[in-house]
Amino acid sequence: SLDSSINAIATVGIVDIYRRCIIKDRDDAHYLRMAQCIATITTAMMIFGAIILVNSETKTLQDTGTIIGSLLGGGLLGMYLLGFLTSIGDARAVGFGIISTILFTLWTILSDSSRGILPEALRFPFELYYTGIIGNIVMLAVSFLAATFLAAKARDMTNLTIWKREKIS
Repeated sequence: SLDSSINAIATVGIVDIYRRCIIKDRDDAHYLRMAQCIATITTAMMIFGAIILVNSETKTLQDTGTIIGSLLGGGLLGMYLLGFLTSIGDARAVGFGIISTILFTLWTILSDSSRGILPEALRFPFELYYTGIIGNIVMLAVSFLAATFLAAKARDMTNLTIWKREKIS
């Protein structure tokens, strides 16, 4: 049931974020009221999301979940692959990758022929399932190119030199 998810979101929001970083040293009644507010907002968002899912044009809930995950998660793997497979890149390069992945995702949503938002010349109809896969490739490629062409900051080079020295010894 959804009540456990709502409770978990409120608990994590209060204990890990609100109490630790935003407002410290208040009485428990204050944190309980804030948890109730978070739970209410979460419930409203879940109801709104359910209404959207009911009115979606997909055949099954599995299709809808896959498309939403593909649209929202596209690029995350590309960001991790940049960090794992290369020693170049920083927040600036990943920022370019994030922006390009968001633009790509918006383009795929607007290219959907059933919406008719973009002119025919700008549309490239393909299945929204592939947005996540291609989004990861876009993220990795753009971030790698940005990292290649952007000069590394002196701070980053010092940290990389120290890390390589520690790895060798």
